Amino acid sequence: MNSLRQFYLKLKLLNTKKYYENSKGFSHTEGGTEDGGSAVRPMQSNLSIYELTIEFEQNEDGRYAGSIEQIPAIVADGETLEELRMELVYHLFEYAKDYYADFNRYFNSPNRHSHAYYILRVLLEDNLESVSGMLHA
Repeated sequence: MNSLRQFYLKLKLLNTKKYYENSKGFSHTEGGTEDGGSAVRPMQSNLSIYELTIEFEQNEDGRYAGSIEQIPAIVADGETLEELRMELVYHLFEYAKDYYADFNRYFNSPNRHSHAYYILRVLLEDNLESVSGMLHA
């Protein structure tokens, strides 16, 4: 969790818009929250407002093609809506790993700066199924 916490601290230190309107319960001590709990829970709670919207259409052949409205570069297709959703989740997770690995480049890019909070939320999720819960049609 140290790398996720460091990413969180990078975002906080950069003092970007809308971040942590309500950071109650988070301590900057090494142990996480003051009560000894994990720093992840308060971060997940505060980031819960960052939901993602799927835009999709059905092609003439019956397949679905779609993208994520907030991160339009993520596109996928599938035979069913559920397959489309899981393909988008996979691509979103891969993008999140790339964003984290080269944080300064992505964060300082004007067309990718606004993705940071969504990416942090994706990285804090436990698995791809919980990332799927962030996507709404």
